[in-house]
Amino acid sequence: MPEVENGTTHRSYVYVACSPFSGSTLLASLLGAHPEIATVSEVSGTKRAGQMDVFRCSCQRLMTECPFWLEVQDRARAVGIEDLSLGDFALRFDEPGLWHSIRSGSLRSTAAEDIRDALFNLFPSHRRSMRRLGQRNRDFANVVLDVTHKRVFVETSKEGMRLRYLHRYLGMELKAVHLIRDVRGVVSSSRGRFGAQVDVGAAARAWARNNQTLMRHMQTLGVGDRTLVRYEDLCRDPEETMATLYGFCGVDPSAAPRPSGSYGLQHLLGNRARLQPTAEIRLDERWRTSLSAEDLSTIVRAAAPIAQSLYPGAIEVAG
Repeated sequence: MPEVENGTTHRSYVYVACSPFSGSTLLASLLGAHPEIATVSEVSGTKRAGQMDVFRCSCQRLMTECPFWLEVQDRARAVGIEDLSLGDFALRFDEPGLWHSIRSGSLRSTAAEDIRDALFNLFPSHRRSMRRLGQRNRDFANVVLDVTHKRVFVETSKEGMRLRYLHRYLGMELKAVHLIRDVRGVVSSSRGRFGAQVDVGAAARAWARNNQTLMRHMQTLGVGDRTLVRYEDLCRDPEETMATLYGFCGVDPSAAPRPSGSYGLQHLLGNRARLQPTAEIRLDERWRTSLSAEDLSTIVRAAAPIAQSLYPGAIEVAG
């Protein structure tokens, strides 16, 4: 049964923070299978605006024809988000471009970001803008929870600074899951998606920078509000991993179906994996055969020491 506080159902927000190709679509599907959890996976940063004539929800309908998304749009207007476009929800804190990079991009230092934010907060227009974004994100989550009649909202957007600003401006209970995947698997999947032109060293460095940023931001949350999940553990033992995660999210693990790859009708956004439901959960370790010894050496060297700290004993730099 949903938790009730003072006659009102208690709601919370769970952000899954990760690098691309780390299994977030799989994790979102599994979390969304729980009767108290709602998710649409990625809410910011997906490139849909110019593709609405072909972009499909994970239910296989065009997003512009999906009853779920049409109801979300209608309810959003009713609560004051009158400009909610299905092509871009306008929920990003960290927009592309030089100005936004200066205003809210990563400085690779929490202290430097604190100073930068304090300086920008001297400007009332900046404070209002960030607070409006926080409220817009909160209102969007509540709309989805209203439409689905659930109480825990989960999202998986790949926005490096998102956790920092959700924590500061969301205005509702926030928990975070740091989802990680072996850098070698991430780079292999990236190559599988974009081809041999992917620079394995550059991809590994990007993975390390992203996860280092996420590790910094995770530390700003209370111990009980953050957790780390390895993609490999999720695939090897989905039942135990999901039971732990459901508990972390504050829902009853016994109410969820067994993780089997069949998650019911969902409305997920994000990468193409949302359109390819799988019959079973399998660990993807194609990197063991798809990457050359030279590739592997380059990747591990480029990602150290972050890779070694996240996978102690499993990833070593050759002497």
